[in-house]
Amino acid sequence: MGLLEIGVLIIGIAFAVLVLFLIKPIKKLTDVLDNLKKTTEKLPESFVTITDQTTSVLQEGNKTIENVNDQVKELRPIFEIVGDVGEASQELSHSTLQKTIALKQKTSNAVEFANRKKYEGLFGLLSMIYYLNQNKNILKEKISKTK
Repeated sequence: MGLLEIGVLIIGIAFAVLVLFLIKPIKKLTDVLDNLKKTTEKLPESFVTITDQTTSVLQEGNKTIENVNDQVKELRPIFEIVGDVGEASQELSHSTLQKTIALKQKTSNAVEFANRKKYEGLFGLLSMIYYLNQNKNILKEKISKTK
């Protein structure tokens, strides 16, 4: 046997040893690739299931939004009525306040008149009523101007 034949034999033995060492990792790689194949085969089914569920959820969400919009449309007149009642009560409060202010002014003027004339007791009350009756028309004009 020549040197060339011995060199080829050594290379062959080294290659056989290398193959023996690589058999176990290659087998594991084969198992991984088989599992990957199984997973990817299930992927389209999973994708279809997820897509169907997502579509269902979106449809239910759209129905819910439509229901909420319909309910808001039904409640809108009630909100408008409540707003109108609020505005009317504000106007009533304002007019009541104006009348109260006018009454306070009338009575304070009458009290001032009674004090100025030094009226006391029943006579002071009667003079205050007389003063209010005398100034009723003037005060009505003032109240109507403030409105």
